[in-house]
Order: sequence, then C-alpha cells, then structure tokens
Amino acid sequence: MPAGVAAQLAGASLLVLAIALLPLPWALTGRKPGIPSAVALLATVLIVMGVGLAALRSGLEGTVVSPVGSNVTIWLWLLVPPLLFAGVAVVSRGWASGAAAVLLILASPLVAFVTYAIGPWDAQPWWEATSGLLTCGAGACVLAEAMRRPARRRDATVEPTVVSGPPTVP
Repeated sequence: MPAGVAAQLAGASLLVLAIALLPLPWALTGRKPGIPSAVALLATVLIVMGVGLAALRSGLEGTVVSPVGSNVTIWLWLLVPPLLFAGVAVVSRGWASGAAAVLLILASPLVAFVTYAIGPWDAQPWWEATSGLLTCGAGACVLAEAMRRPARRRDATVEPTVVSGPPTVP
C-alpha cells in the first residue's frame, strides 16, 4: 500500500523513467523502431506514466489511488515492458545494448512480482531497490554503448586523400 513520501518518490521516478524510455530503442538499436516496436514503446510509456501518476497521487492524497483501468493497466504493466525490452535485446547493436535490454527485463515489474514470492516482502528491507540497481546498470550499459560507437553525422562528407610525390617515369 503506497504511503506518503515513498509513494511520491516512486511516482516521480516512474514519470522520469517513462520519459527516459522514449529514446531507448534508438539508443540501443541505432535505428528507428518499426511499427510494432513503436506501438509497444508508446504502450509502455503510457502504462509507466499511468502507474507513476497513480503512485504520485497516492502519496499526495494519503490514500491508495488506482491507475486508470486498474486491472488492465496492472496486467499491461507486468507484461508489455518485458516484451518491449526483449524485442530491443534481439535487435540490439552490441554487447552493451544487449546487456542494457536484459537488465531492463530483470528490472521489470514482472520479474519483481515473481521474486516477491521468495519470502515476505516486509521481512526484506530495500527489496524494491534491486529493480532500481538493475535499471541503473542498464543506464550504464547505454552510456558504454554511446561512448563505444559515437553517432555518425549525416552532413559529414569524406574528402578524398591526395598523395603527392615525385612523378613516375615510364
């Protein structure tokens, strides 16, 4: 049950995450997403924003606020992000991009939900921090990929190299 400042911080962090997800397919694959990827990306961003706004409102109002379309949103929250990240992992352009996508799958709500079954969540403080650490690790992999392969400029032209030397005698 969301409570106070923790819910506000969780909601704000989910809203920031939703914004950060927008350029993710371009960053990890180096190309524009296709129609299915774009639809999954838009759905993921809207779902994360919906859950983030609900958590933020819960903290501000001091009572539990369900996301819009609560049951459907929760199921989509569990299933759509891992599918998007798996698709990105398959078409990623390097080891760091693939690692980032896999870390995001491990940080997804579905995996977190499954790992809660290991024991009582209230007996394990900072249990949710695991998802945050995995997300930070994915961000570090995205940075490594960006430093490894700088973006190419479209307006750059290759100048021919002219080698001058003594004329050859036939």
